[in-house]
Amino acid sequence: MPGCRDAPLEYTEVRRINESIDELELLKYLEIIKSLPDERPPEFPQVYTPPAEWSHTRQLPVKDLVDDELKQIHERWDVDYLAKKLNKNKVLIRQLKAFRVTPQQFAGYTLTLGAAYGRAMLRDNQELRVVIEDGNREIDRLMRVETPFANLPDDEKYAKLKQAAWLTRQNRAEQLSQVPLDNVKLVRRYIEELKKSLPQQFLMNPLDDVADLLLEKGLPFEVIDSSSLEDDITWDPDNALFGYDKPDIEKPTVDEIAKKDLSPTVDLLPDSESIE
Repeated sequence: MPGCRDAPLEYTEVRRINESIDELELLKYLEIIKSLPDERPPEFPQVYTPPAEWSHTRQLPVKDLVDDELKQIHERWDVDYLAKKLNKNKVLIRQLKAFRVTPQQFAGYTLTLGAAYGRAMLRDNQELRVVIEDGNREIDRLMRVETPFANLPDDEKYAKLKQAAWLTRQNRAEQLSQVPLDNVKLVRRYIEELKKSLPQQFLMNPLDDVADLLLEKGLPFEVIDSSSLEDDITWDPDNALFGYDKPDIEKPTVDEIAKKDLSPTVDLLPDSESIE
């Protein structure tokens, strides 16, 4: 419950995503959110950043672009960075003081619970270890490219941007891999309350919107060898299948048509109407 606002805080430890969070801390977080206008979470800085979108005119070498991108991605998980952004929300800061919680602590609660929620949303086939290892390998390849991005051919730019998605993908997997399983179990117990209390960005499977569908779902089709090409298709009448379904309307055969007298004819009137 809110206490004296002017007394110095005795407990200022910040919870990290790799640390267990207890039920009392979770309940305190929920109480803070309920005390805010409309009992809704405050606007929270974007933590799950989208994949890189480098302008085609960027003159920095690819490896430098990668380095800058990684710094920005890691910064979004820094509680001091997040606290500076949250300090602009006067209503939130007033309530945090009433609950004797610092902006850094609130950011830590949100990250810890949000990451645990995200891990709880993972599917069984989404192996974090595999994503991290694949990501490290792709990032290492990008870090070796010293050519300025603007100097690359268009197809190479596209390929490098597609490869750069691993920066985001690997980071998310790495963050989620640090979440204690006890936190996941706790979040699952309070899943309905957290759906109303966590910022929207955390209410999802964090790997889905950055997934490489071609890798995850597989190729839609595959040409196995040249024998499947049109140029190599042959027709053998001995192996052909012929249909014998009777047509809806019987038509004369070519031979029957040839036997008919196709010269103009005059229809004869019935005998009763003949011309005398």
